[in-house]
Amino acid sequence: MENQKLSETLGHGITTEGLQQFADYAARLYYFMARKMVEKLGAEAGHEAIKEAVVEFGRFRGEKVREKVLAAGLPLTMDNEYKFHDLPIGTTIWDAVSRKEGDRKVTEIFLCPFGQMWKNMGSDDIGILYCAVDYAIWEGYNPDIKYERHECIFEGDKTCIMSYKEPDC
Repeated sequence: MENQKLSETLGHGITTEGLQQFADYAARLYYFMARKMVEKLGAEAGHEAIKEAVVEFGRFRGEKVREKVLAAGLPLTMDNEYKFHDLPIGTTIWDAVSRKEGDRKVTEIFLCPFGQMWKNMGSDDIGILYCAVDYAIWEGYNPDIKYERHECIFEGDKTCIMSYKEPDC
């Protein structure tokens, strides 16, 4: 039998249930690895190691998206980052809206499957550490795009609100 891509065998569309299962898997993997780091290294050193790993991971993700955008011959804009982003943020398991406010794009996330999992597991302390990934993604993709987080569910807010500003051209 000739090799066949799994996407062709399994179908091109991914179900919401399958996507949720994968998000749950990734959130649990992070949870257990982070918890073990805290257990083995202690709270302070464990949290520091987690933050460093998350930032490194975020930069890597941003750089990979950057490579895809440049390979397509496109500029490193916010819109192009979204087109090539490595997670399906625009799906039903991420409940989010974006809007333009002046010279900034604002995104509000009502439900993040990762955050929901970590909240359900009672691990806000390590959940908030993962949120640093967003800063690092933009740093790896295009450090001229200014990212800010204004609200975060792990800091007691009802939603996560972040804004992005492209450099003045």
